[in-house]
Amino acid sequence: MRTLLNRLVKKGVLAAQSDGDRNIYRPLVEQTRYASAGRAVRSWTRSSTGTPARCLLHFIKHEDLPPEQVERLKALLDAKGPKEEGPG
Repeated sequence: MRTLLNRLVKKGVLAAQSDGDRNIYRPLVEQTRYASAGRAVRSWTRSSTGTPARCLLHFIKHEDLPPEQVERLKALLDAKGPKEEGPG
């Protein structure tokens, strides 16, 4: 359990405060944000027309992304580049 909590702290989802020989954890992200993300993923996976691109577009449209995450997404998409079409 401690490993899971430490991973969530590293990801910025939880904050840990040392209290003697134990840690006290508190959430750093609103529950509604994760609940809406979960609903979107479930909806996408149930959809027969769901694609990774549509899922990504949904999150970009409906979630408030910090500027550093926007820049990371841009960099990943730029690195991916356009697909080369072969002889048809």
